[in-house]
Amino acid sequence: MKMNDWNIIHIDEMNSTMDYVRTHLSELPNRSIVWADIQHRGRGRGKNTWLSPTGGLWFSTLFKNKGVSDAWHITMAFSVAVVSTLKMHSVDAWIKWPNDVYVKNKKIAGILVENVIKGNQISQIVGIGLNVNNDIDETLEDKATSLLQQTGERHSIKSMLTMIMNEYDSIDSKTLYERWSQFSFRLLCTDVKLIDVKGKIHKGKVMNLFENGSIELKEESGEEIFKAGSLIL
Repeated sequence: MKMNDWNIIHIDEMNSTMDYVRTHLSELPNRSIVWADIQHRGRGRGKNTWLSPTGGLWFSTLFKNKGVSDAWHITMAFSVAVVSTLKMHSVDAWIKWPNDVYVKNKKIAGILVENVIKGNQISQIVGIGLNVNNDIDETLEDKATSLLQQTGERHSIKSMLTMIMNEYDSIDSKTLYERWSQFSFRLLCTDVKLIDVKGKIHKGKVMNLFENGSIELKEESGEEIFKAGSLIL
């Protein structure tokens, strides 16, 4: 299996693939992939860190000359690519809005997209972490899982990367929202607690997930629509 038109950089260890891409933004070409065996300071949403020991798939991609509004569609596309790849391994994964991938009630992957504006150029850095063969920290055993735990088999990290990127490249933009919705439906009509950027807690039932990344929440005070990135689920 091959990945077409991607500039791939593989490094054994680094602090963060996203930070590496940001630091080397000017010298890296469009459609670059930076992949590490170990991250010492893997990044999650907000100030969260992502434990990234050996055995997992930790990488970031770079897209140049895109608009700010493209960030959400990139998030959707990679979410679909990761879920589709896991389903090829008979793992019943689903998308937890806005950018996590779960198996049942345990997280197996996370996706983080950042817009970077440098001069007249807008770029997106996409960080992806997937638990493949790595051990799950005992403090996270009730919250996280891995492909190894789900299948009982070890998997090639390079093959997983190749499958995800090939899935990403094969996605048709016309059917992206439909596929993303199919993988996100489990969240509909469920009761959730959301925290906005000011720290305010919103409790209610998820009524709808929109193509622009917004979520409609039915609270006691009525229905309200929130944008992706404004809340933590």
